[in-house]
Amino acid sequence: MSDPALDPATFRFTDDDRLADIDPADTGPFASEDEARAVMEDEAKRLARRQLILEAHGTHGLLVVFQG
Repeated sequence: MSDPALDPATFRFTDDDRLADIDPADTGPFASEDEARAVMEDEAKRLARRQLILEAHGTHGLLVVFQG
């Protein structure tokens, strides 16, 4: 990943976590929602480029499922 702030472990829940304890306005490791959005847009572009490479080879595909 291009940004260490996007470590998936940061966003994992355990059996001890409670949804009621999570602040919906929390921006996580980002200073603001705008900063988070900018990183997300950059990562989406990187993902799209990689998908085009896989598609160009004609042998592999990529399926990404987001849950929110």
